[in-house]
Amino acid sequence: FARDTDGNYSSGAVVSARIVGEGGVLLPPELPFDGFPSSPDSYPEFEKLTVLDFKFIQNGKKLLFSDGTVVIDGNENLTISLDYDKVPEVLKTIGITLQDPEDPEKVFAFLLRINNNKSAYEATIAPLKKSATYQFGIAILDFKNQSVKKLSGSFVAQVPFDPYIGNTVADRRKYLTNLLPLILLALILLALLVAMRKLFTRGKARGREARRASLPQATRIQN
Repeated sequence: FARDTDGNYSSGAVVSARIVGEGGVLLPPELPFDGFPSSPDSYPEFEKLTVLDFKFIQNGKKLLFSDGTVVIDGNENLTISLDYDKVPEVLKTIGITLQDPEDPEKVFAFLLRINNNKSAYEATIAPLKKSATYQFGIAILDFKNQSVKKLSGSFVAQVPFDPYIGNTVADRRKYLTNLLPLILLALILLALLVAMRKLFTRGKARGREARRASLPQATRIQN
């Protein structure tokens, strides 16, 4: 959890690490919450939950969730919220995982927490800054019954297309690669201009000295 100077806490991020000894094999990381078993003994409220019970909010407006997908603005914060009365008041964790579309093994996991007025469990994630489809998973962990309710869906992030740069990492790398020769050419031209200016300045100084040397002695003394 992160805390700001006013004492507000973030919703919480989930991290994990594993140390591999000498000769050990580094296995692909498991998705958070995947190791929890499902159980038929969970609370009915958990069993009735669907993705439609969650709210996806940007700029104060609830986004439409259709066919397991919600379209979001990739340049804006996204708040994910679940009404407080949708789940029983028992010891539980509501976690969300978000997969990198370019590398599914890269997963960001965070927790929903109760807001200040105790009306909802919620979390806000920063702008994704990239047009892509992000798979997400929701896990509600019931600690009393040692079970988990799992839901899934996807975010379709849309970022206004920049015709010069593009939106993907590959587009930006290509743009920078194409831009590098132009930068080098500009630096070379700048260096040539600086050198020509110095030569011009030296030429003018030498010309003045030559003119002064050609004047009669009395005129030079008077000057």
